[in-house]
Amino acid sequence: AFTSCALNYTPKSKALLRSLREYAPDIKVCLALADDIREFEGELLEQFDHIYSLADIEGLMDKSWVFGHNIVELCTAIKPFVLRKLLDREDCEAVFYFDPDMVLFSDINEMIKDVRENDILLTPHLTDPETTIRGIEDNELSALKHGTYNLGYVGVRNCDEGKRFAKWWSDRLKNYCREDIPAGIFTDQKWIDLVPGFFDNVKILRHNGYNVASWNLTNRNVTRLKNGTYKVNDVPLVFYHFTGFDSGSHVLMANRYSANNSNVKDLVMWYKDTTAELAKHKMAQVPWAYANYDDGTPIMAEERIIYRQRADLKIAFPNPFLASAKNDRTFKSWWQTTGKA
Repeated sequence: AFTSCALNYTPKSKALLRSLREYAPDIKVCLALADDIREFEGELLEQFDHIYSLADIEGLMDKSWVFGHNIVELCTAIKPFVLRKLLDREDCEAVFYFDPDMVLFSDINEMIKDVRENDILLTPHLTDPETTIRGIEDNELSALKHGTYNLGYVGVRNCDEGKRFAKWWSDRLKNYCREDIPAGIFTDQKWIDLVPGFFDNVKILRHNGYNVASWNLTNRNVTRLKNGTYKVNDVPLVFYHFTGFDSGSHVLMANRYSANNSNVKDLVMWYKDTTAELAKHKMAQVPWAYANYDDGTPIMAEERIIYRQRADLKIAFPNPFLASAKNDRTFKSWWQTTGKA
């Protein structure tokens, strides 16, 4: 299994890591790091079995390519490249990807059985139709914009078809991993709508206990049993997705659709307290290595967008992070004198 994030989110990812160690102790857990590892390599290797940074993947430690992504885009763009690295390992039977804001609450034995019998596993955002206008607008229309399947999770068997999928996905994300809904792209996720048509032996996991999140609480009733375990409708809660937690959107939507469900409130409060404690770690305060020019000036979203859209700028400024150079020929100076206009 692996997850992907920048250094500042790795402390919070411990909630996922702990749950994997508890409920899937035989699985090796790796980290895809969309950041500069700096002095934290030793500490991270005490937690993860292996770390894959940009420098470990041929062609990704390209300043021009990195500059064209914001932090979310880069964390998602590297996922299929790390997937390919893992599938190349002789000790790898299959790979599960979990977003760092997920937590397991029971064993994943059924999921392991499924990946041994299928080549690609996907979880839809929604497994039941909405019954209200608000639900349609909040959830079904959102799924149409952002993608049918939630790529906070994917399972891939180590086989020819699994490797073919990983290569196709990485080929697409090398040039088209961005948040551009009008263009039909939402980071790594919208591409996966094409997978059931392109690849064989794909299984859509409609298990109500997988990928429980704010967007499907309208049709998934979370209950807590006397022994402390959770159920969703009539099946065990396997993993919950606390997406949008930092922005407040998760709490907003959970309150909207589970206002009378104390079990959901308890889960949300538990995650809030757990991650607040984890976020006290000094690593959580480390700024993203690619947030600024090399003189510390923050890079604005529009600067990244115009740079990645224009081949002439990539040729003229192969390292756009430079803030000073001979004759002041830098992307930063071009942007300040010409680009803004």
